[in-house]
Amino acid sequence: MEYQSFTDNCGLTSRHISAIIRLNRILAERKFHSTPEILANGALNGAILENYVVSEIRKTYLNNAKECLLWYYRDKDAREIDMVIESDGELHPLEIKRSVNPSESLVKAFEVLDKGSVPRGTGAVICMRLDLSAISAQNLIVPVWMI
Repeated sequence: MEYQSFTDNCGLTSRHISAIIRLNRILAERKFHSTPEILANGALNGAILENYVVSEIRKTYLNNAKECLLWYYRDKDAREIDMVIESDGELHPLEIKRSVNPSESLVKAFEVLDKGSVPRGTGAVICMRLDLSAISAQNLIVPVWMI
């Protein structure tokens, strides 16, 4: 059975995602940044965090021999969900932010999934907060260190 990855829906191949992961590793090893602070506060910091989270979640599923579909969502009204995990018959939307205190407005776009035929499960904002908490009954705040 072939694994369909997050990249299938973005027009990227497995080779592209491997290159992105390698680029993140190079950046993280500070070959292009003189200090970790410059990497953490640079212009690409949000994109690097998003790529890190996607690759770690993908690796977790693969390492546990589980299948899931990973999607990116953006519609004509500019509503965007960084990642949607389709697993066990449910859609789990994720927003990835560098914020320590994410606002409830970040999960507003998750509502578009309620209109589909696949039920929406628990969503989450993955962020820099130190402890696990919740935005609402259906949406968690998950520290990036927990993934």
